Amino acid sequence: MQAEAALRREPGFAYRAGQSRMPVSASAYRPGAPASAGVCHRGASNPARPTPSPRTRGAHEQLLLASDTQRGGGGQSVEWFFDNIDHALMLRAVRKHVTCKWALLYIERWLRAPMEQDDGTRIERTCGTPQGGVVSPILSNLFMHYTFDLWMTRTHPDLPWCRYADDGLVHCQSEQEAQTFKVELQTRLAACRLELHPTKTKVVYCRDGRRRGKYPNVKFDFLGYCFRPRRVLNHRDNTLFCGFTPAVSVSAMKAMRATIRELGFRRRTELSVADIARQINPLLRGWLAYYGRYAPSALAPVLRYVNLTLRAWVMRKFKRFAAKKIRAGHFLERMAREHANLFVHWRMGMIGVFA
Repeated sequence: MQAEAALRREPGFAYRAGQSRMPVSASAYRPGAPASAGVCHRGASNPARPTPSPRTRGAHEQLLLASDTQRGGGGQSVEWFFDNIDHALMLRAVRKHVTCKWALLYIERWLRAPMEQDDGTRIERTCGTPQGGVVSPILSNLFMHYTFDLWMTRTHPDLPWCRYADDGLVHCQSEQEAQTFKVELQTRLAACRLELHPTKTKVVYCRDGRRRGKYPNVKFDFLGYCFRPRRVLNHRDNTLFCGFTPAVSVSAMKAMRATIRELGFRRRTELSVADIARQINPLLRGWLAYYGRYAPSALAPVLRYVNLTLRAWVMRKFKRFAAKKIRAGHFLERMAREHANLFVHWRMGMIGVFA
């Protein structure tokens, strides 16, 4: 039932009707918009730097307010956010878009349906959206559209910003402006019965070759990318400069390695290399398409981990390579040259090393 409501295309349903009104800066759950749209929503080569304007051109300082929203303290911000959306305010936002009576009826029932625990006890739900429901992200994004997006457009039209679900970035020109905005945002969220995450909300200085000031925070993670000062190649004259640019984050690479481990194919000697390729290629294709959009070379540790896992599998499957890492590595190097289409990263020329 939730899936049917979420996918309805009639103008009467909430999200489809309101979708065209959502700004490009709010990229979460937009049909046809990948998560990477939140990283590069401004269309600039450097997504962390606003398009030059009289306010940003030159040696002005630039700071970001990187924030998550939640209700209460501790825990993952998205979990707290989804669990504590006020029902009255949520339904008020929904009624601005939903005209179908049965849709309104079922949305209200979904919101207020009791939660059943493992021991069979039921807990009445007075706030929040149902975790795991396909309509929950849509309702939550609609709530944040009125809580944050429209408020930003109305009260701070000069500040560039980006939001994906409950994670957001706001560009400011000075620390004073960032701290003042933080207080205003806390007041706005309190009016909507939400709170800023106490530890994840911080002011970040976008230090690069032009902005060389000192500040405690000069990096942040957003949508699996880590934004920080990096050495960047200028392709016009092949010189290096310091830029504030994104690349895959350490936590994202850790999660990718954990996913590869969970496949457990290094011990599955009954598989063929083609079987392994069929399992892992969809994952690699998605990671390379998303995280390889900026600084693809930063994915080298993950691709090397894939190769080393393949080497461990070879050493277990073939007795002649048992306890012989160098020979197993040379075997895979020949395979990568002769059968480059076997794995996605081999096909793209990102073979890496096997030692």
